[in-house]
Amino acid sequence: MGEGELKKFKSLEGKEASGYGWPFFQMGLRNTWGLNGKNVLVKYFNQMGIQDSRHMSAMIMVMYWRKLNGQPLETEKMAQQLKEAEDQIRPYNESSIPKK
Repeated sequence: MGEGELKKFKSLEGKEASGYGWPFFQMGLRNTWGLNGKNVLVKYFNQMGIQDSRHMSAMIMVMYWRKLNGQPLETEKMAQQLKEAEDQIRPYNESSIPKK
């Protein structure tokens, strides 16, 4: 982020940080950081129960916003909330896959 973009991001309300720059900024983050792959960062998120790269990038954005604003990261709490959201979505996604 450039200086102007960083200032705009920092001034957001906390709940807006996870969706900031969606879809292009977060897609770039996922591609640049390899969140669709099998690197160490992805394994870290997977160990916390986060499988979806979109949730990974959203979590990174929130943690960065919290860091910029001097707030506690609350990584475990956020990971648990995202894992619960994934768990609710997964059965729907799996049931919509045609069986051969």
